Amino acid sequence: LPSFSAAAPVPNPSAPRISVLTWNVFAGNRTATSLDDTLLANPSDVVVLQEADWFSLAGDDVVTTAYPYRLTHVEGAPPGLDLLSKYPLLDNGVFDGSRALWDIPRLMWARLDLGGGNSVTVVNAHPISPYSSGADCPLPVCFDPTLPSTQVPAIRPDYLQPFVENVQPLYRDGRPTSP
Repeated sequence: LPSFSAAAPVPNPSAPRISVLTWNVFAGNRTATSLDDTLLANPSDVVVLQEADWFSLAGDDVVTTAYPYRLTHVEGAPPGLDLLSKYPLLDNGVFDGSRALWDIPRLMWARLDLGGGNSVTVVNAHPISPYSSGADCPLPVCFDPTLPSTQVPAIRPDYLQPFVENVQPLYRDGRPTSP
């Protein structure tokens, strides 16, 4: 499978630290308590889910208590791309791309307020699976990594870099900026 790598960030000892958990839940392929058990065993500040069945999570007391800020069913994002956060959401959106490379938008972002004038942007990506079935596949399941091998390397230059270059900071020197 393709790999996604970036230069290691330079640590700033005074910067806030957050923990992030990502999980491709594979909608409908979990027990009623598996998400709760995972979240309790791996407490994180932010959780990004792919292929989540949000309707079964909506009334979940563990999720609601631990993550009061949530992005679910974001307009333009594929179903099941969700973000759970302990931090308030400042802004969010969906990256859309060329249909030659992306069948549907598969990247969602959110900017979180970490407090003290600090914010962080989290991106939830769900490249297409290399597994397929149907008319183009003579077997019960076929494996073709061509599209995801193209999508993953394109995430940084096609989406993230232009996004970072065009983002107006919400805070400068610890004070909110005007839009």
